[in-house]
Amino acid sequence: MKKNNKFIILTFLLITLFDNFSYARYYETINAGSYYAKIAEPIFMVLPIQETYEFEANEQNINKEYYFIVKNYDDNNPKVSEVDLEFDIEIELSNNNFPVSFKLYDCISNEEIVLDSLNRTEKIFIEKNTVFERQYKLVTYWNEKQEMSENVEINIVVNASQK
Repeated sequence: MKKNNKFIILTFLLITLFDNFSYARYYETINAGSYYAKIAEPIFMVLPIQETYEFEANEQNINKEYYFIVKNYDDNNPKVSEVDLEFDIEIELSNNNFPVSFKLYDCISNEEIVLDSLNRTEKIFIEKNTVFERQYKLVTYWNEKQEMSENVEINIVVNASQK
């Protein structure tokens, strides 16, 4: 019994005398034998290319375009997002009784992005530590309806989450 106690105490002393190592996914060295964990930094930015503007929508004034950029890095900081992200783009109307419809385009590929019945895109995946920058274009179209409200506000909502 005493041999077991001596063995346990000796083992405990040997373990505490040696340098302890911390295994973390992200770490930086402070000095020899000391480590600390660093939380991965998500970076996600939505930038307008032009100012928000008001315009009168009617049959003669159609096809207004609005451009914006989605990216996972900051120009002022050389870091790229350290986590996987996914996002979708949602187009909201403040009043559904306005005869306007819209299409969303990826400016790099010039392809139309399909919107579902709730005016949302499918989820778009951004891989960590990889530069991602896409320019999008929202085009508004006049849509004939009988009933019409006086004005409408169109909002572009970009929902992002960590994957």
